Amino acid sequence: MKTIEDVVKECKKLSFGKKNAFPEVIKKLTEAGIERYYADLVRLENTYYGKSLETYSDQLLLDGVKDIEEDFSEEGIRSAIAASQRGEIDFPTFLHRAMKSGVVSYTVFVKGAHVCYTGRKGEVWVEDFPSK
Repeated sequence: MKTIEDVVKECKKLSFGKKNAFPEVIKKLTEAGIERYYADLVRLENTYYGKSLETYSDQLLLDGVKDIEEDFSEEGIRSAIAASQRGEIDFPTFLHRAMKSGVVSYTVFVKGAHVCYTGRKGEVWVEDFPSK
């Protein structure tokens, strides 16, 4: 049986190796019993939470990181999400665009089928997962 660490490493490899891997990642996380994960773009760290209250944290390896914009741009993050969903950009580019849009963190609620993107002043954009 795969551990939460095994699943996270597999999903990380998939995310950084393939455009629009998000649906596959969500499927693998669901199968592993991971309910949500929190991405801290300031610390470049993800923390995953399982249904049995187990957790696992992992560094988010991202090159060329610049400062996160102070102002939150809802249009900017919406545009980055749409480009990612269409397979036009890869995951690192998505993360850079999120940071340029003022996103300091986001939480993926696997069971709730949505992502909450958060800015420096508590601004939030909630994006539902695309329907199949």
